[in-house]
Amino acid sequence: RVGASGEPTIEPYWQPRYAPAAPLPEREWVERFRATWLDTVAAQMVADVEVGAFLSGGIDSSAVVAAMTRVGDRPVRTFTIGFPDPRYDESPHAEAVAQALGTRHTTRQLDLDQAQDLLPQVAACYDEPFADPSMLPTWYVSKLAAEEVKVALSGDGGDELFFGYKRHATEDRVGRLPAVVRHAARAVHAIPTLPSRRANEAVQRWTKTAASAGLPSGIARFFAKTQITAAPLRDRVFQPDFLARAGGGRGEIGRLAAEYFPDARGLSRSTLEQFALADLQLNLPGAMLTKVDRASMAHSLEVRVPMLGQPIVDLALSMPQSMKLAGKTGKHVVREAVGPWLPPGIFDRRKQGFQMPLSAWFAGDFGAYAEGLWRSGRAREPSG
Repeated sequence: RVGASGEPTIEPYWQPRYAPAAPLPEREWVERFRATWLDTVAAQMVADVEVGAFLSGGIDSSAVVAAMTRVGDRPVRTFTIGFPDPRYDESPHAEAVAQALGTRHTTRQLDLDQAQDLLPQVAACYDEPFADPSMLPTWYVSKLAAEEVKVALSGDGGDELFFGYKRHATEDRVGRLPAVVRHAARAVHAIPTLPSRRANEAVQRWTKTAASAGLPSGIARFFAKTQITAAPLRDRVFQPDFLARAGGGRGEIGRLAAEYFPDARGLSRSTLEQFALADLQLNLPGAMLTKVDRASMAHSLEVRVPMLGQPIVDLALSMPQSMKLAGKTGKHVVREAVGPWLPPGIFDRRKQGFQMPLSAWFAGDFGAYAEGLWRSGRAREPSG
């Protein structure tokens, strides 16, 4: 934008903001979402070519496909990636949804050998370091879909809009604690490393939550919760002068919060809504949408995201948070609206998020493969 002085400034042309509507009964919110959802999906299915969909069997992709079957005039083509490891394989759930909805479904397995062969191509399509663990299966399902269709719908955006991440439920509980308790929790960071990997991961998650509890806003806690390493670990690993140059010091959380959201309370008095707005404005475009856009464009596949259609975004930003998070369960209104369209129990399983079995792979041959890449001369060469 060019101001009166003639100096240009760079700023977003639109930013999401909460605009609470007048109170409504839950059933009316559910009906509003259902009607808006069908209209939005119908609008995004308009194309000169056949439109397919990614289907994981989770809430959001199932909601997309269920709506497509109601507003379309032909069976929907759906696509899923599975893994040999049943702990990470969502394909049986996707196939159950596909069968119930009568889609033309395709499943393809991705194993370790294929992942290693594909990794250089996947990394190249991002142009810069990008570490989302679902980037490879997203690339592969895009390749699979592009063999049959030119346009596909995806369920991205539902977690950010309707509080679907586990960290949203955690923030809700933390935000309700008295300030004195939250500040006391920040002192709990000296828990020793435990022999059990699973127990140690749980301790690390709790340590990160406790360390962020006393921060003054949901925005600040978003930055603290989503950082890869907490400040105490960085202090042990890196020299102070490096942290100062890299911007990784203990004041970094406050600086980031002030830079991106200078008036957190002006956004919402709810720390959960503050937290989720940061997810929506930063994590979604910076990670999730980048991942899908680059992976799909690598195969000349256009991916559309109806959860981010303007009518759905506006509706979500007008809803009370109780319609999004009910106790510890996120996406409440989505579940209530589309649940009757889907097989019983489809929403009862643990959220997986299109993850690869990285722990098992790194414990095997993939660990040696990754170490070889890291130690290679190419890893030390400057890019460009």
